[in-house]
Amino acid sequence: MNIFNVHNQVIEEYSKYISSFLDISNTRIKEAVEEYFKSRKLWPQPLLQFNPSYELSEPIDHLYKRKILHNKLNHVFKDLTLFKHQTKALELGSKKENSIFTSGAGSGKSLTFLSSIFHHQFSNPDRPKGS
Repeated sequence: MNIFNVHNQVIEEYSKYISSFLDISNTRIKEAVEEYFKSRKLWPQPLLQFNPSYELSEPIDHLYKRKILHNKLNHVFKDLTLFKHQTKALELGSKKENSIFTSGAGSGKSLTFLSSIFHHQFSNPDRPKGS
């Protein structure tokens, strides 16, 4: 499968679909619109991106031993190895330090955020949920 051929096929089919809604009676305008469709200026060029290789951190069991993550999370994250930036975020979160972390799509930001919340809840079972 050639991804560029697939891209061209999708654009071609979508172009036909969009133009099927057009009903232009003026010949000059109709030709100009058709020419604009053929120019492909309406459609984005293919975009190729490479995901960065994030540095792996210690196995998640070490975070339970160091009390950075509550051990009740072990059945959720069984055999998981986090990225270094995730471990750093969890370490700061367990110390209740404010921090901001940014990283690319698919880098585990949501997992880190939710892990911090569950760690806090499991570590403070007697506290009211809103505090």
